[in-house]
Amino acid sequence: MDLGIDKLLLFFNASFESNPLTTLKIVHVGGTNGKGSVCALIASTCQEAGYKTGTFNSPHLIHPTDSIRINNKKIPDSKHLQIRNIISNKETELNSLIENYLTTCSPNDDLARTFQKYKNLKLSNYEVSLVESIIWFTEHAVDIAILEVGVGGELDATNIFDQPHNFQNVFQILRNTQELSIETHEIKNTKSHEFNSLVQCLCSVDFDHIGLIGNNLREITQTKLGISRSNSFLVIGKQSKHEVSTAISEYITKNTLQNVIDSSLEWSVVDNTNSSPGCIPKPRFLKISKDISFLVNNGEIEPELIERFRNLKQNHPEIRKDNNENVFTLLPLVLCGDYQAQNAAIAYYALRILATKFRYNSIDDLAIQTGFKNVFWPGRLSWIDVNVKTVIDTDSKIDTFHINDNDEITLSENKFEFRADFLVSCPYNCKFYDKNAQFNFTFLADGAHNPAAAIELSKYIKNIKSDYLAANKRELKIVFLVGFTRGKQISEILNLVMDFSSSDQLWAVSFNQPEEMPWISATDPDLITQSSIELHSKDSSANSNFVIKSVPNINSAFTQFYNILNEEVKDPKSNGTPGYLLVVFGSLYLVSDILAFLKSSPWSDFC
Repeated sequence: MDLGIDKLLLFFNASFESNPLTTLKIVHVGGTNGKGSVCALIASTCQEAGYKTGTFNSPHLIHPTDSIRINNKKIPDSKHLQIRNIISNKETELNSLIENYLTTCSPNDDLARTFQKYKNLKLSNYEVSLVESIIWFTEHAVDIAILEVGVGGELDATNIFDQPHNFQNVFQILRNTQELSIETHEIKNTKSHEFNSLVQCLCSVDFDHIGLIGNNLREITQTKLGISRSNSFLVIGKQSKHEVSTAISEYITKNTLQNVIDSSLEWSVVDNTNSSPGCIPKPRFLKISKDISFLVNNGEIEPELIERFRNLKQNHPEIRKDNNENVFTLLPLVLCGDYQAQNAAIAYYALRILATKFRYNSIDDLAIQTGFKNVFWPGRLSWIDVNVKTVIDTDSKIDTFHINDNDEITLSENKFEFRADFLVSCPYNCKFYDKNAQFNFTFLADGAHNPAAAIELSKYIKNIKSDYLAANKRELKIVFLVGFTRGKQISEILNLVMDFSSSDQLWAVSFNQPEEMPWISATDPDLITQSSIELHSKDSSANSNFVIKSVPNINSAFTQFYNILNEEVKDPKSNGTPGYLLVVFGSLYLVSDILAFLKSSPWSDFC
């Protein structure tokens, strides 16, 4: 993986007479888990406040255009191809200019020595996607752009704003080589006093890309904090690991950060008391203080608060008892999962900083409440409603419906087409399937692919099982459809999610290589089943009815699951409410494959 920012700094400074890096205003979001959710909450609110809002996420969900959006509309294919062509041409031009410069410059030229490192410059797919987003956002003069860090932070391609660089006036120098070749161009380290990265957010940090961005939590945390800027504003999210809190405290002091906000304090989660009686699961609100808790304010460090942050029991956000209720606001928590409260807190304080420090005055309480209510972030604990259509087997000319002597529909020979729509939340009373609407069912998809995310998924599933039992008076059985990227901690993740004492099922499946990501490949499903069988055999409480198997592809998995549901309908004890739920997890690329299979288009084109 190609980490580093110098190549992109050269590309922008050498390819654009008016450098878009100096005009675009951004919010930069890093961490391990929760980055995408925080981006979505901030972007949704800025849009509700009337600001033209760009968003760049990585990786893309289905197609590379998904990751580049304005006002939650993705870049159209035609514009995508046009800008990609511009980038390719600029890359070719830059290589030619560098080659010409090197053939005519003075041998003692500092700039020439720098250019030697970038002969035959080639941007990675990720860098091209980022450049594309910046060009498109600049063309449309967005008021703010929300950028999600790809890998790490300090050396991630998104970390190119407000960086000192060695390429002052390089655009003009390269295009006047003949006249200036006899001169020696000294490198000048430049940094503008005005900054473009207005707010940086650090979400929950955990083990991530070990060896690439750090060998332990301290190093990983410091790398992720590399997106911070001394004179702007850093919002820190709730952390679950003491080593992370300690590393953050050390970094703040060592790097003399001027403004640091602790978003782990002064909030709690409350139920919506106005929800319908018996509504399961209950809607929730974030009750959060409007007062911002600064660890560092205008360079003034609060030693007491820093120490409290370092030693805080991070599982329980503190609320001061002397706080007046009037300083709190209630924000809807629409995104699923208990952990979304801490993401919402990060987003809230980032928005408050934009409003109070950078004159985004339209970001008021109503805009934040509406933005949080309307937020959309697919693929992470997402509820998806599937419409099933039977199709005719054209080879045998036999209709796929078969009615036996008892007027029962048999489905064993059926072929199906599946379509999907995203739901705002878990279906009312956890009704995932209804025999009165036989050709629909609901499943849960989550891109959980590391231990921290697996823990949150496990919590959520336990809550859903409990809610289902309360609403339907019967047990909910889970069919897990699982796929992993090669190199992931398969056994650890499975052990966190699977309840081998239950009668659940685990189906392992592969997925296609994501577009423009040649370094990504799927784990062989047989390796997943092998790991699962080993874990099951070591579990003293394991249920012999727990099913572990591989399925050949996604279509087969959905067909088999749908047949299970329809077999359940025949059970007179079922009351038409089968106790089965399909849960997809293990990789965002598996979720992507499934959404493509379901012909789902989460975002429409910007126009």
